[in-house]
Amino acid sequence: MLGPSRTIHYSVTVACAWLVLSAAAGAQAPALSQDQQRALQVLDVLAKVFPPGDAPAKTPPSVDTARDIRWLRESVVTRPNASLPPAVLAGLDASLTALQRINELPPAQRAPVVDAVRGDLALKAQYCRNHPDGMAGQVALNVRTWLEGKTRTESPQWQVMYINAPLAGFPGRKAAPFPQFSSPTALVLPPGAYIIWAQDPKNESRRGPELLVRLGVNKAPALDADLLVAPGL
Repeated sequence: MLGPSRTIHYSVTVACAWLVLSAAAGAQAPALSQDQQRALQVLDVLAKVFPPGDAPAKTPPSVDTARDIRWLRESVVTRPNASLPPAVLAGLDASLTALQRINELPPAQRAPVVDAVRGDLALKAQYCRNHPDGMAGQVALNVRTWLEGKTRTESPQWQVMYINAPLAGFPGRKAAPFPQFSSPTALVLPPGAYIIWAQDPKNESRRGPELLVRLGVNKAPALDADLLVAPGL
């Protein structure tokens, strides 16, 4: 578990690194598109937060966040003038925002946020490193909603919501909807970890349980997920 000084380190490091890099905005190679430059700025901040050898003692040897960030950076700079989907930048910003806000959470909830950022970056690196489109590569998330009971039946007309996993535990979180109601419904997203759930489009307090989905595992280009809608909703 991260102690108070360690969690403050993440927040302060992000803030200081972001100020330095923001001042240097526009210093990236002109061959890169504007969204590529933005992605590199965020990755450079994250690289300062997770330097080589930063992984805690209990982290598996296969987890190397500094290496993941380096691979993501390479996938950007080796494809000059290639645009990145807005969702890609939003995913990177989500990890950065989670680290900036980490001290808003109770101490017991901070280490899971850092772990979520590490896991999200690992999925992105695994999927994007050798993808033909690099960091522009995305994954199709197909969702069906089901009514729980003795016999499970598909339940239509639910609004499926999603949020990047690193931000899921923060108060005032802002989720986004799938473009169409279920069921099924689909959305193309960057690889990474997300929390999804189904809710009544007319009353967001009427909602089913949340589900963690990990897009890009084993470089799979699509993932099918089922959401339960509790009886009585």
